[in-house]
Amino acid sequence: MKKRFSDSLSALLLAGQIFCLAAVFPGAVLPPGQGFCSVAEAAAVSGTDGEGVQRRGTLRERLAALGVNLPAGKGGGEAAGLGRGLRRDGGSLKDGLRHQTVFVIPKDARKVDADDLRIAYMGRWQHNGDGTMSTGRGAVTLELAFRGSFAAVEIQGEAPVWWEVSVDDGPFRRFRGEDGVNILASGLGRGNHTLVLVRDTEGSQGVTRVERFLLDRNSWVLPARDAKGKVLAESGARRIEFVGDSVTAGAFLQPGEDYFQREDGYRAFGPRTARLLGAEWSCVASSGEGVARNNQERPPYDSFHAADQYDRTFFSEEEPRWNSFYWKPDVVVVAFGENDYNDPSLAPAPAVFRNAYRELLGKIRRMNPEAVILCLSPAGFDSAGPASPQIQSVVEGLRLAGDRKVYWIDLHEKPDFYGIHSSGGVLARRLEESAGLVAGRDLLMEGDFLDGVHPRSSGHEKMARILAGKIAGIMDWDLTEREKG
Repeated sequence: MKKRFSDSLSALLLAGQIFCLAAVFPGAVLPPGQGFCSVAEAAAVSGTDGEGVQRRGTLRERLAALGVNLPAGKGGGEAAGLGRGLRRDGGSLKDGLRHQTVFVIPKDARKVDADDLRIAYMGRWQHNGDGTMSTGRGAVTLELAFRGSFAAVEIQGEAPVWWEVSVDDGPFRRFRGEDGVNILASGLGRGNHTLVLVRDTEGSQGVTRVERFLLDRNSWVLPARDAKGKVLAESGARRIEFVGDSVTAGAFLQPGEDYFQREDGYRAFGPRTARLLGAEWSCVASSGEGVARNNQERPPYDSFHAADQYDRTFFSEEEPRWNSFYWKPDVVVVAFGENDYNDPSLAPAPAVFRNAYRELLGKIRRMNPEAVILCLSPAGFDSAGPASPQIQSVVEGLRLAGDRKVYWIDLHEKPDFYGIHSSGGVLARRLEESAGLVAGRDLLMEGDFLDGVHPRSSGHEKMARILAGKIAGIMDWDLTEREKG
């Protein structure tokens, strides 16, 4: 059968030399197992009948025939979106590539196992023993350093979750990951590049398995390094773990149509605090969770609570259990009480709450015997009133019993001065001033909340700055002005 494709890319498609095709748009993904393009598939994408002469359907329809689905509102016609590169007057795949509207991954692309030791992972990740890595937590990250012009990742998950990616310290691009190949970066210049990938969605949305990365044939992976050029795996970085509810998970920090689209773990107060301290972080956060009572839970409070899930690797699965040997935190920040007391008519008795809180701290201490534990009051005003005295009572009891590494921090204090700088140095004073902290006033004001419970970005920023100063003083750490994203 005679072929009349004039450009080499179309010929490569017909020759079966293209591994897969994807759209360079956030959210455009390939189905699992997408393989080599057949002649029929090449014809479908190119809009011909295999003879190279007859166009069939819109580009969206032709890509859909291959299982490549575009997000709503992108590439709806041949003259817009992806269609910019495949014009009505007979434009080619090469045109599409030149306009960065269509992207092809060569058959001989370099495949990099997700568990490659040169890739730096942060948070609760599981080595699966087959080259893949899995996570069932939010705000986890990975950092891939490589030399090449593009990078893609293949993932499988129980439910769609939101991710964001940054290349070479550039702005983050958010996308909803789906099963299959997701394009992370393309059209990069020659040289070395660093890619940071973050899962924004909390663990209640299930486990995601990262299977492999796809790079240029002639590219190679480099050891991920910190800001000072030290290999991250060998850097001995400071580490902070944040344990809490929807506030810790970053609820309502993004626009969107559904709850999890609006969740942004990377910009919650925990990771912000860690970045101000130049520390790694891990977030064990679940919306609606309490230590004795979950949101909307009624007596006898026999549901799954904070202490039950703290030692899980994945929120949604009882096994495997998390082994803190692989990631030892220097500091554990505990932020609960909001859901326990958000309905006075259903709130647990003080003794019930104290016992459950003490149980949680006991499990944290057994898993992290050397860590400093900071217990925060709830951020929301209504729950802070009844919860704070109970949390403070537990902390004081533990300190009297000999645990001098557990501390109480009241986010609603009104001191004569905040005094972060008294222990954190000059930079800590700048943090205090830039957060708008005023002597004699609450740290968090009404305008810092979306609904009286969940802080806006300004509230998370204030929490991060005051908490960074407190940690700096307790741990004798310096602070860093480098805050990305």
